[in-house]
Amino acid sequence: NLGYAAFYAIGAYTYAVLSTRFGLNFWPGLAVGAATSAFMALLIGLSTLRLRGDYFAIVTLGLGEITRIVLNNSDSVTGGPNGISRIGRPAIGSMVLSTPLDFYYLILIIAIITVFAMNRLMVSRIGRAWIAIREDEIAAEAMGVHTTRAKVISFVVSSAMAGIAGGLFA
Repeated sequence: NLGYAAFYAIGAYTYAVLSTRFGLNFWPGLAVGAATSAFMALLIGLSTLRLRGDYFAIVTLGLGEITRIVLNNSDSVTGGPNGISRIGRPAIGSMVLSTPLDFYYLILIIAIITVFAMNRLMVSRIGRAWIAIREDEIAAEAMGVHTTRAKVISFVVSSAMAGIAGGLFA
């Protein structure tokens, strides 16, 4: 997936627009940004993940460039090259995170949760299917792994993670 930055940007801009225009708080905005990135990945993945090898990489590279150009030229929604300012800060209860140390601990906690969740996912049935596809896609398909479905799930999960990272960045 060479278009990972596209899903990062989708998550960031989704949260930024929801925060500035609709007043949505950080945590629901982060979830909506991840869901938007995952939905876009599902739309793209259903049509492109039947491709093998370099062809999928070329499609995702093009997606990254298209997303960059669209976001850069959408002045009324994204602010164009200037971006969006005055995005709402995350809060835990009544404590609003504002210092770099606060953000460090927030990102550290989310990173630990993400590593734990991904480790649990990798030992699940779908994780074993991903490993089999990585090692030899043809052999995995011969053993009964539905490779297209497994690749779509992988693409959607990784894009949702990129959307979360983008929301944190915003």
